[in-house]
Amino acid sequence: GINAGSADKLEDPTAAATSFIRSNVVTIPLDSTNYIFSCFVRKDATISRFPSLLLDMPDGTGVFTGVNLNTSTGAIANYFNNFPALLDKGVVDVDSLWWRVWFKTANDGTSSQLRVLIQPCQCSVLGDVDDVTLTGFITAWGINITNTTSLQTYDPDPFYSFIGAPNPFFTTVGAKRF
Repeated sequence: GINAGSADKLEDPTAAATSFIRSNVVTIPLDSTNYIFSCFVRKDATISRFPSLLLDMPDGTGVFTGVNLNTSTGAIANYFNNFPALLDKGVVDVDSLWWRVWFKTANDGTSSQLRVLIQPCQCSVLGDVDDVTLTGFITAWGINITNTTSLQTYDPDPFYSFIGAPNPFFTTVGAKRF
């Protein structure tokens, strides 16, 4: 697969606020089906900041949930204010370079919109509250949202051809993309 994915360096450059990238809102069915978010995050040795990977259904009662990742060990924890609780979560140890982080949540039957967010430096203790003083970066690619009950194989495959410009589907809020 040529153009199978583009890796982005996502950086929080300021100790004044927690920075993030956020996708545009997409329309989803107004139902109570499951959604699985997955993303490839590059392994590194940094244990002073943990990124968050989040799924937001901003209308209705406002489902906002996700996980934190230890990019060194692959450990994950629920994002500090998960609402609702996750149905399941996990990390796939893809190879020596990448983790594939995933979690499952359900639409609560009141949302018709969905978007994803990534905070490269959300907390200094896995699963803790936002820490605005953190700075640093992660490298991520291959965000995938499926309306399924189990994690799907990333498609297209193989997925190591990082060619192309950053995805215009995302906007940055305080974060830098390289």
